Amino acid sequence: MKGLDKYKEAWKNQDSKDLKYSYNDIQEMLHKKSSSIVKWIFYISLIEFCFWIVISFAFDTDWNTINVKSRLYMLLGILTAINYIIIILFIALFYKNYKTISVSSNAQKLMKDILKTRKTVYYYVLYNVGMLIFGFVVVMYYIFTSVDFLTQLQTARPESSLNSSLTLAIVISVVIIAVIVGLLLMFYRLIYGVLLKRLKQNYKELSES
Repeated sequence: MKGLDKYKEAWKNQDSKDLKYSYNDIQEMLHKKSSSIVKWIFYISLIEFCFWIVISFAFDTDWNTINVKSRLYMLLGILTAINYIIIILFIALFYKNYKTISVSSNAQKLMKDILKTRKTVYYYVLYNVGMLIFGFVVVMYYIFTSVDFLTQLQTARPESSLNSSLTLAIVISVVIIAVIVGLLLMFYRLIYGVLLKRLKQNYKELSES
């Protein structure tokens, strides 16, 4: 935004008889910057979606190795389908926000569209984090209540009681989940957080101009 600040400063200090930078020039620059930011939000969400699809195939788990109940397959399949549909809807919303901002006719409309985009991104992040945690909880529940898993756990640690072994497994799982969720939040903060901060700055500039 440094270039825009210099642009605005030059507009304020210029002689009215020799006007080079108009109010409309400033608005147009903010418009283009906002449109570019939202376009990148759309691109990044699309890349992220493709990345998770690749990861899901690359690390496809053979649940039969621990004889988890077959209905877990069905539940995971349903959750995956629902998750893909909702993420595709979010991506469609990002694209719609981009197209809407691209044709915003005035400052008031642009400010409204910026707020809508920021809310969409917040909901997108909350959904992804929430769905990730929910998915982990469902999988861990089925695994830890599986008779075959408990038998294998007891066989692997015969010197410990089943309760202590199960508690240890749960603690380790929670730590792993917390680390994964933390990394995901860091990613969202690094990527989407920076873009949202720039959008917020654009909104502030529009409200003050």
